[in-house]
Amino acid sequence: MKKSVYEIVTEKFIDAVQSALDKGENLTWEKGFKSNWIAPMNAKTKREYHGSNVLLLSTLNNIKGYNSNLFLTFKQIKEMKGKINKGAKSLPVTFWKWFIDDRNIELTLDKLKENPLKKRASIYYYNVFAVEDTDIDIDRLKVEANNNNNIKLETPESIISGYENAPEIKTLDALKCACYIPEKDAIHTPPLSQYDNSALYYKTLFHEMTHSTGHGKRLNRNLTGSKKGAAYSKEELVAEMGSAMLAHRAGLDVDKANQNTTAYLISWLQVLKENPKYLISAGTQAEKAARFILGTYEEYKQEIKQGA
Repeated sequence: MKKSVYEIVTEKFIDAVQSALDKGENLTWEKGFKSNWIAPMNAKTKREYHGSNVLLLSTLNNIKGYNSNLFLTFKQIKEMKGKINKGAKSLPVTFWKWFIDDRNIELTLDKLKENPLKKRASIYYYNVFAVEDTDIDIDRLKVEANNNNNIKLETPESIISGYENAPEIKTLDALKCACYIPEKDAIHTPPLSQYDNSALYYKTLFHEMTHSTGHGKRLNRNLTGSKKGAAYSKEELVAEMGSAMLAHRAGLDVDKANQNTTAYLISWLQVLKENPKYLISAGTQAEKAARFILGTYEEYKQEIKQGA
């Protein structure tokens, strides 16, 4: 039986992470969030990848020990007169196309808005290679990171204050860790001074803010799962990915703020093995959450319809 796109993408991710875990490596998928970290993007078009592509490409690049998050298609490498290194493997990038239901007619964005008929979306993928798996010399993009002293930082604070219809964020001295409480629609956090650095403080808040987007009055995700259940593991994956996306937008240096332990990864792997759709689904939900917090959710929906 032919494998689905979900199965192909998820199997590649699981194989790479499991291989590293078998070697005893304590992996963190956002290990590359250092001062020169950039979101995974196409090196030629400078277009960033979205959703689960961020997790997949960043993780597999980290496993290889690469310093950049730049990728090219086979065709682009040929156009640039480059060669792929021996033994290098391609990585899948997923995207969506919209069609008129029951007809194999692809819709442009304008036709998608105008067409009154029922529409459906189908997922596809194409392969890319890490630039460091080629002989192409490309100047690496740089992102300046905020410093990690325990002080309030302007860009992360603007993300927090810009979150419309946000839950209450309450600072409590007695807390040992942050949490989101759906019943109260509130985030509780220890004060900034109790964190090792500012980046960890903001990344933790972003994690809980991502959880809060699942509230029924926002994006309405399932926040009721037990800590041993698949729903809980999936929501934690969504929150970690959303937190990382927001940390990148804030320009944070969170190399010391990683919370994605091996235990997290192992729990994710079990969930992913049981349901191959979770990886892409969680990435999509995380991007929706991050865009909702940033106030760009409507723009994101248009980008998806255009196959971004």
